[in-house]
Amino acid sequence: MILDRQTNKVFVSEKTLEYFPTETNHIFECLANQGVLVKYLPFTKEGWCRDYMPIQVSKTKFVQYRYWPDYMRNIVDMPYITDPSETLSWLGIETVKTTLIIDGGNVIKCPDCVIMVDKIFKENPDWTRTQVIEELERLFECEILFLPWDRAEKYGHADGIVRYIRDNKVLMTNYSQIDARFADKFRKALSKKFEVEELHYDVESPHRHNWSYINFLQIHDIIAIPSFNEPEDQQALAQIKDCFKDYRCKVITIPMKEIVGAGGALNCISWTIASGALSNYP
Repeated sequence: MILDRQTNKVFVSEKTLEYFPTETNHIFECLANQGVLVKYLPFTKEGWCRDYMPIQVSKTKFVQYRYWPDYMRNIVDMPYITDPSETLSWLGIETVKTTLIIDGGNVIKCPDCVIMVDKIFKENPDWTRTQVIEELERLFECEILFLPWDRAEKYGHADGIVRYIRDNKVLMTNYSQIDARFADKFRKALSKKFEVEELHYDVESPHRHNWSYINFLQIHDIIAIPSFNEPEDQQALAQIKDCFKDYRCKVITIPMKEIVGAGGALNCISWTIASGALSNYP
């Protein structure tokens, strides 16, 4: 499995610049200052490219699922559901295809495991639970660990809950300060396989978007976390540096109130891959 820390190319949808020009240009500038160049993905209809671009399993294996999210199946949002086929053709990437409905934001890659929220079973009513699991194991070539779906969060994306650190450790967002009952459920599920570290913020008035620090951008070179000019910024930075000790001098913050206010953060707007698979793109 190609892990986030093994990737070295970063892409964002061209729509991200159209919708959030100031913050997107600033993101590009901050990453360029760290030696990370970001490329645009053409032929997209909306900016959350993590959700519809394929999952890289190996240098040459990309899994392309059916992107048909229930939260976009309405008259307003349906025109923005992106089929990435034209983008992938332009990039020169061939994929392994499945008709299983998946969101890329619901796939957290670990060395021998993928973590997903179990909303995927509801999204694929024509598949039995066993069929879904068998198809996921075939596609990703590893075990699947499921987290329960907190229906207060309509997207059901694992990248708003947990990220893989290394060895047998994962980092969970501050869910204990959001919903203690679900935090216990997540912790119980994750503890079957991992040691669980948890983010926690000691503030009088919690910022409403402090969940999003977990939705950071990670590649081989850096970790970039969102910031809001709030007390939690420095607390999140210190905790993530402590968890990712090998990144300690390469963890940066990027202001992004607008993008997070629209529902996602740095992992959501980016698609990261390991080089070696692109035939038509530098």
